[in-house]
This record gives sequence, structure tokens and C-alpha cells, in this order.
Amino acid sequence: MTSLHRNSGRSDRRAPFPLKLWLLLVLLPTPALAHPGSGDAAGLLHGLLHPISGPDHLLAALGVGLLAWMLKGRARWAVPAAFVVVMTLTALIATFRLAPAMIETGIGLSILGTGLLLARGRAIPQTFAITLIAAFALFHGQAHGHAMPANASGLFYGLGLTLTTSALLAAGTLVGYALTRLECIRSLALVRAGGLALSANGALLLVTTLAT
Repeated sequence: MTSLHRNSGRSDRRAPFPLKLWLLLVLLPTPALAHPGSGDAAGLLHGLLHPISGPDHLLAALGVGLLAWMLKGRARWAVPAAFVVVMTLTALIATFRLAPAMIETGIGLSILGTGLLLARGRAIPQTFAITLIAAFALFHGQAHGHAMPANASGLFYGLGLTLTTSALLAAGTLVGYALTRLECIRSLALVRAGGLALSANGALLLVTTLAT
């Protein structure tokens, strides 16, 4: 994460649009919305819109995508792939109405943990990163699957959910790419600042969850 490309000739340019979007999202410490029983969970359109209907899943997916890019190497595809696969499989299992376990707490921890890894500003072992992100995806899968009907409409909802989540992960990696076009020290500072803001969102969700 420390080996961002130096590009001193561009340090005075305005930040690219993906970077502006990332900063706008992470600097809004809005508590995440509870998933179980909230909103419609049937059909392709609802599945496509659900990940962007609240800050929790949106910030988590963007953060995971950015983290994957900063880790470099195979992590750039393995980390997002682990998140999508585990989330999707867990959502399918959760449609059988198995008792959800610590969904909101787990989602808060996923946002907090991803933010702390970004704020740390240093590389971590890729195997550890993949395992941790997969564990975080378990909670997001439970949250979405718990509300899905176990029929064809639910399957289309899951498809839409997977597509939008994949797009958000790709957007996070695009932000990472945009950051590599900035001067090295400045880009690392922005990553760490974004990580701290992401952590604040996760911590706020945890506090809100524990207080209720």
C-alpha cells in the first residue's frame, strides 16, 4: 500500500471524479440502515437498487474495492471475488430463514475493520485480507438473504444485488486507480483519511446498535 506510484507533475491537478465521489461518501458519518425486514426484497430492480439505498453496504463495498487495489497483485481480483462469492452464497442460505447472527454488529465491524486497514496505510498479508473480507461478507449476505423470498422473484433480487455489489467493488478499485495518478505522499494521505472516515461510520453503527 506504500508503493503508490509517484507522479509529481500532476500533484496540482484537481482530484479525479471517482476520488471526489469516494471522499464525499466516506466523509458523511451517517449510521447504517438495518437490513432485516426493511424495504422490498423481490425482483431484479429491487436487488439492483438495494446496495445503494443505504450507506452501510455502499461504503463497505467501495472500501473493499479500494483496499483490494491498494494491496496490489492477485488481491485486486481475489479480495472483491471473495466478498461477492461469500455474500451471495450466504444470502442464498439465509433465504431458508435460518436465524441471523449479529447482522448489524457484523456489518458495523466490517465497515470499521475495512476503514482501519485503509487508515493503517501499510500492506497486509493478502491471505489474511482475503479471509477477513470473506468473513465480513458473511454478515452482508445474511442481511440481504434474510429478507429475500425463496422463489424466482428472490433469485432475481439476488442477481441484481450481486450485480450492483460487483459494480460498487469495481468503483472502489477505480478510486484506487485514480489515487495512483496522484503524487505518492498526497495519495497515501487521502487513503488514510478516507479509511478514518469509513471507520467512523462503522463505529457509529456499532454504537447505535449496542444502544438499542
